Amino acid sequence: STWCSSNYEVQSEFKPGGTGIITSGPPSSRIKETMRDPLGRWTCQILDGEKDKDVAIICVYQCCTPAKKDGMKTAYKQQQVLLSLLNRKNTDPRNNFKKDLKQFVRDIQSKYKKIRPIILGDWNEECKGTSASMEICNEFGLVNIFERMHPGHEKFNTYNRGSSIIDF
Repeated sequence: STWCSSNYEVQSEFKPGGTGIITSGPPSSRIKETMRDPLGRWTCQILDGEKDKDVAIICVYQCCTPAKKDGMKTAYKQQQVLLSLLNRKNTDPRNNFKKDLKQFVRDIQSKYKKIRPIILGDWNEECKGTSASMEICNEFGLVNIFERMHPGHEKFNTYNRGSSIIDF
């Protein structure tokens, strides 16, 4: 298992954000490397693929924009503080998520020449238009595997109070 959360200290047992990947059974012996984002936005396992085609499984969490009343209790605010501690000029967590994830995938692709990225997780947005998820899918040639495997399936929400697919 590969788990990740930010170093941000909270004063309760609940801490929003973080990601994890569990690989069990025969595939677990193929794990070559694990990686974690220091802000807790993604975890990654590099698996030794067939022939020389490795696989990068990346589980992401893109925080949502909080309501003003939420204060420091959100992953958004925690990431904003951590980005400022990194001396980032732009401390918007969603803009940095997109930029940093794209760079992370590029870095993996330059280290492992024939790697296939699989990115999944809680995007907190639909994959359409100018969304970060759509931009990342377009840049790396990714597809929504559920839509690919079940093209005629009726649309459904992936959040109990929502009305759209934000986890894919």
